[in-house]
Amino acid sequence: MVNFTIQGAHPTAVALVTHALGRALFLAGLDVKDYIDREGRGVVASDKQTVTSVDATNADVLIFIEQPPKDVRDGCVVLLYGNETAASLKKRKTKNYLVAAPGTADTKRVACLVLGATTKLVDKLSGKNMRLAIEAEIGKDKLLFDAFEEGHKVVKQLR
Repeated sequence: MVNFTIQGAHPTAVALVTHALGRALFLAGLDVKDYIDREGRGVVASDKQTVTSVDATNADVLIFIEQPPKDVRDGCVVLLYGNETAASLKKRKTKNYLVAAPGTADTKRVACLVLGATTKLVDKLSGKNMRLAIEAEIGKDKLLFDAFEEGHKVVKQLR
């Protein structure tokens, strides 16, 4: 199962990504719990045994939205959105990916870019389920689906 934590400078984008990821995993048939914790981090737990205790120390995928990475453990996948560098991750044994910020300030577009990249990186997520989740949680605007596709295409692995 896959567990996520989402952190970022945009609380609305964090909430949108958290709830859309939870819905997409639910549509995939997994038991899911998604919430925003007291520190403003989004948490999506799809494993029954960790559904009450997911944080950065045991998440499989960490997503940082325009925020430098912190509290990263070895062996996880790190997705950075924005113009952040992964300098602090070079000594870690993590798989690091970047979605470069295209200069947009629209939080819904940011959320869809991140969701597109996440869909490409996580096998349990299908494009169909993620599109349904975006439609339900964020909206039906064509520009949002274009941003989702763009995020799916532009994510690149950092070395």
